Amino acid sequence: MDHLVMKSLRLPRQLVEEAERRAGVLGLTFADIVEAGLRREVGMEPNVRTQLLKDLADLLIGLYPSRKGFPPDVTLEVIRRMRADTALMSAYDKAIRDTEGRIDEGAKAVLHRQIGQLVKRVLNARVIGRSTPLDPEVELIRTHAVLVP
Repeated sequence: MDHLVMKSLRLPRQLVEEAERRAGVLGLTFADIVEAGLRREVGMEPNVRTQLLKDLADLLIGLYPSRKGFPPDVTLEVIRRMRADTALMSAYDKAIRDTEGRIDEGAKAVLHRQIGQLVKRVLNARVIGRSTPLDPEVELIRTHAVLVP
């Protein structure tokens, strides 16, 4: 992790609280939100993982604006919609690869957890169980939380 740098800074409480709230809604961290803002400010490309999660949150809000009426397997629905969308799938593919272009199973597992957290948080859902194991030859994920409003 020698490519990461730790910095301490003072920020207005209201800004920090809003950034933490926004991060929580998206299943991100405060650092993700700060990084996104800094990247935008200095003209760098967005972090592909962070942008993918934001795009998936927007997709969910568009599908279920009332945060109700979603199926228990809504996480699988989001994964399938991502897979069917060329731009989202391209971002997913970039987000799970290391600097040499190989699939990073650790990054993939983290991203899958983040997508699950995002779905739960955006929909303000409650977990009532786990799905049966999914066929890895067919689906991108092996299992998912079963959710209710």
